[in-house]
Amino acid sequence: VIEPGLLVLLNDTNGVIIWSSNTSRPVKTAIAKLLDSGNLVVKDANDDDPVNFPSESFNYLTDTLLP
Repeated sequence: VIEPGLLVLLNDTNGVIIWSSNTSRPVKTAIAKLLDSGNLVVKDANDDDPVNFPSESFNYLTDTLLP
């Protein structure tokens, strides 16, 4: 997780960003958390309100195919 709350996948060799999440607003103390539902979210460390998650892997379990 990098500022301003983006979840990124970096190339370990040269540090180039391969993929990043798309977030609509910055987060002060961003963390990535895997919820019990399987949803990977980026959220503020001090805010557990799902309405305020700037980035989620999915919103509705039925809309995502999991292996």
